Amino acid sequence: MNRILSICVALGLSVSAQSQGYFIWTADEGDFYQSSNWDLNRIPGLNDIVIINNDGTAIIGEDEGERQLSGFELGETEDTSESGHIIMNGGTFRIGEFEGDSKIHVGEGTELSSFIMNGGTLFYDGPDDPAVAGSRSSAGVNENDWEVGEHGKGRFEMHGDAVFRAGDDLKISENSAGNSSVLIDGNARLSVGSGIGMSKGGSEFQELFIGGNAIVDSGNSMGAGHPDGHTDEGYLTMAIDGGKARVVVQDNGTFNFRVLSSRQGVSEFTIKDNGQVHIFDVFAGRGNVDGEEEPDRPAEVSGFRSSLSSGADTESILLLQDNAIMTVNAGNGIGISGPRGGADAGGSAILIVRDSATFRVDQYLALGTGTQSETTNGTLEIRGSNASVFVGENLNMAVDTDGEIPTTDATNEDGSPVPGKSTLKAVITSDSHGTLEVGGIARIAQGILKINLDGYTPKGGESFTLIQGGTIEGEFRETDFSEAPLAEGLSWEIDYSEDAVKLNILGETTGGPTELAITSSGNEITITWEGGGSLMSAEDVVGPWAVIEDASSPFTTVSSDSSQFYQVDSAPKPQ
Repeated sequence: MNRILSICVALGLSVSAQSQGYFIWTADEGDFYQSSNWDLNRIPGLNDIVIINNDGTAIIGEDEGERQLSGFELGETEDTSESGHIIMNGGTFRIGEFEGDSKIHVGEGTELSSFIMNGGTLFYDGPDDPAVAGSRSSAGVNENDWEVGEHGKGRFEMHGDAVFRAGDDLKISENSAGNSSVLIDGNARLSVGSGIGMSKGGSEFQELFIGGNAIVDSGNSMGAGHPDGHTDEGYLTMAIDGGKARVVVQDNGTFNFRVLSSRQGVSEFTIKDNGQVHIFDVFAGRGNVDGEEEPDRPAEVSGFRSSLSSGADTESILLLQDNAIMTVNAGNGIGISGPRGGADAGGSAILIVRDSATFRVDQYLALGTGTQSETTNGTLEIRGSNASVFVGENLNMAVDTDGEIPTTDATNEDGSPVPGKSTLKAVITSDSHGTLEVGGIARIAQGILKINLDGYTPKGGESFTLIQGGTIEGEFRETDFSEAPLAEGLSWEIDYSEDAVKLNILGETTGGPTELAITSSGNEITITWEGGGSLMSAEDVVGPWAVIEDASSPFTTVSSDSSQFYQVDSAPKPQ
């Protein structure tokens, strides 16, 4: 950019003084750089804005070299059926790099417009401007956003080895009038200096999908840790002002950013397959660098807290499944229904870690720490035996970082504040369960413990370590076993110690039906069951029943022509 500017100055010209030309696309489909496809019958360039409103498609070839443009409009006018499309297959495209260039729009009309990158590199709003390289207070030359569906329908896609760098924001219908989606997969790379914002109002979900081996960085205009980039924030902001936002990171996709928030509306964030999400100082750190055992993810120490559902009228879910990984390295930790600033009310939010997924926060995890007890409601759900959750410092359940209840809207009879709702939910699926590891203090005295049995029937004698400290501070103020019924003779026990909370099942079953599994092969049947007892058979379901001598699991017999029924009696097996 500086080279071109120097030439203009040497000629006694000013870049800003060059008049902008407006080029209107006239073809149905064709080469972007063929003059006859434009109304002015010449090829647009540095100072020009292109407009495609006829549902036409302009194609940028694989070998176009480096080109420049002031801006473009795809489907220019709100509340009309205008639409347009650009397909970029290669080359380098520099857009909006000079002061006074306007922001672009992908989809202002009611019909879908799209910008699809199958390859090539695109620089927007001076992400590599050397004048601001290394700056933590720059948001691009003009602070222009890459707008997808600001007031209409838009779609932005990246595939193959496509690379996108922007000085300011990627906006995904951050306006109630818009409806849009973004898909990034293959080996694509996207980076923005300021942030990614989506869904400000509106009734439709605005969506961001990251898959394949794609990497998305928010917080360094040239990619995580790049010295030529700049930033001023580095956020992922989901639903605000009653919007609906959906983010999915799947396959082997990676999403790095500095701050997470959802403030008002509905937000759904899913990390699945081998997808990864990392919160750290993206400006300074490079993330997971190939060939290095230790990822370069320094702590984010400034700005707002990362928080889901900071506002009262907010519903958020963060789901980690399969082999997903999420890490947080931020001085303020992360809140699940907690304040973004100093005094946010808090809404409803749940973090679910299941299958073989891993969640790790190096600092503290806050659950239900908003200021309004009527609205703040944070839940951590650990499902199954292979889910992994680690909190490096303190677990704060309905208390702030000082261990005090932060609510201000209601008090108990003794004058103490009524705490918000803060829940640890253990979904037990087998005879073992994933442990919440806490390096500091587990402040659970204002928390709720909820137990759920899913597909597992306890037999008695099981013990599950729910929390391993650190230090355990207090006992759960409330326990809920309504979704965990036990057989007669069994009971739940919570065992508190200085550094652990264990859940034990006391007693032995006193009877009841034993589940049999029956398989057949040819004229033979095999019966298997768990536990002791005697296998019995009868020709009628009501009996009479007879003990099969010396039968133990698995038991194989020859099938007969008559009906045969089997059950296991809880009495001791015959000796």
